[in-house]
Amino acid sequence: MDALAERMRAVAASGDRPAMFLYVHSVRAKAQDPIFGSAKLAEGLRLKELVSELESALDPEGVKRREKARASLEEARELKNYAHYRKHGAKDAAELYMNRAYGQAV
Repeated sequence: MDALAERMRAVAASGDRPAMFLYVHSVRAKAQDPIFGSAKLAEGLRLKELVSELESALDPEGVKRREKARASLEEARELKNYAHYRKHGAKDAAELYMNRAYGQAV
């Protein structure tokens, strides 16, 4: 395990993108292997940590892009919910529930 960590750090330091890509995918697959389930939980967590370190070296702007994508997705979900509520004559989830449970307010 320590040897693998050292190799991954060396690959990250070298800047060899194809090697980083291969290490990320192969170690991620190994970390998701059921063998690393309950019996070797610490090793599985360590592998996931190593993968995240190497991914950040591979794509330093990835975190910012993922946060931006999460924010956009959340905004789209809010708009979808708002459109659904307005379609059914309500302003929010509570009013929609009240309209369905007790009928439309006059």
